[in-house]
Amino acid sequence: MVQAMGGPDRVADKVKVAYKEGDYLWSCQLADYLQTAQDTQAHRQLKADCLRAMGYRALSTNSRSWYLSQALALEGKAHIVTTFPAPSTSVETNIADYVNYYRIRISPERANSTDAVLGFRFGDKEETLGLHIRKGVVQFVPDLGAYPRPADVTVSMDTAVWAEVFNNTADPSVLLDEGRIVVEKGEAAKARILFSLFDPIYNWESDEALKQLAGRLEATPN
Repeated sequence: MVQAMGGPDRVADKVKVAYKEGDYLWSCQLADYLQTAQDTQAHRQLKADCLRAMGYRALSTNSRSWYLSQALALEGKAHIVTTFPAPSTSVETNIADYVNYYRIRISPERANSTDAVLGFRFGDKEETLGLHIRKGVVQFVPDLGAYPRPADVTVSMDTAVWAEVFNNTADPSVLLDEGRIVVEKGEAAKARILFSLFDPIYNWESDEALKQLAGRLEATPN
């Protein structure tokens, strides 16, 4: 779209003209194309100016808040959490759901030649859940005892430990070293490999929004 309109400089000029004429919606759309094509601070500022203008004119408080928050984020003055971690209590009380949700984090590139079943046992529960990694995709297995293929590796842990794994607040490899994840079947090395095929989606070390969230959570009394 940017090239079709004559390149970044021409699009930036069109953004400014639309903004000056009060056509803020079109100005924002053009600025979005521009920032997507070339994510520079100058292009972010153009988009932020358009969003702020729309926010000032929005009648809905929700829309106003969204426009102004996005403008601040583009300017680096605010950090918005885009991937919100799951409450630990929710993970622990809906354990099968969160094992199922975990499957979408598989890396197709790293798992493209893997065919293996990873089993999970939680606490003193007898049933075993599973994830069948099938060459880049993963199938959730609600009951491995009824599944035609046995687990290649089975690990056990407390539900609270799984909440840490799910929210990426702990590395499964470290948890294996610490004995908080126990290998019941198969080899620990294989367990590490299978866990490594799943991508973390919460970057607590580099994502400024998550770092601020972690600070607030630590400061909140239980």
